[in-house]
This record gives sequence, C-alpha cells and structure tokens, in this order.
Amino acid sequence: MPEWEANRNHPGGKITAGPPRRGRRTAGVAMHKLLVLYGHPADPDHFRRYYTATHAPLAERLPGLRESRYSFDVQGLGGPSPYFCVFEGLFDDAAALDAALKSETGAKVVADVPNYATGGVTIVHFDV
Repeated sequence: MPEWEANRNHPGGKITAGPPRRGRRTAGVAMHKLLVLYGHPADPDHFRRYYTATHAPLAERLPGLRESRYSFDVQGLGGPSPYFCVFEGLFDDAAALDAALKSETGAKVVADVPNYATGGVTIVHFDV
C-alpha cells in the first residue's frame, strides 16, 4: 500500500486524499492555500478546546473558503516539531484570500487568535 494511502485516515487529521502531486499543476485546478502554523501553547488543553469549539467554526465561515482542515498531530522529521497545530485553507486565488481576511468574519478570525494561541503563530500563503 502506498504511504499516502496508509496516512489518509490518520487519527490526527486528514493528511491527503490521493498521491502527492510533486509540485505539478493540473490545468484549471490551481488554488491558493493559507497555511497557519501554531507554536506550542502554554495550555494545550485550553488551545484544543477553544480551537475546536470556537475558532475553527468561526474560520469555516470565511467568505470564499473552498476547503479547510486542521490537525493537532504535527510531527517533525528527525526531531520534535516546533508546531502544535496546523490549519490549511483553500481559496480560488490570492484575491479571494485577501477579500476573506478583509471581511467582517476575517477581522473576527484574526482578533480571536490571541484567545488561544499563546505559543505564537506563523501564517503563509501560496499558489498550489
């Protein structure tokens, strides 16, 4: 069984739904990804509870968000991970992400982060 198949129902979250694309784009399906990496918080239990009950449902309401997923099972290769949680959100393009973050819901999502993310947060975005 390929590694991607074995990992796709991993208990920490969805890893992938198919074999890796290895950087190749398929015509007509390019998207824009928001990746949020959360450092280890002072209170992991509070982070998990708050994130799943409050923040994730709020983030799911971002306008233009096509797909999202998160995982608390973030592991490093060859050592411990500097991250406690990861969030991925897919948008049609960078303009859709920008519009989402400038929306009323986007402002609420951003303002909510300090309520649980005491370990810091790194946010990047890119075309996929």
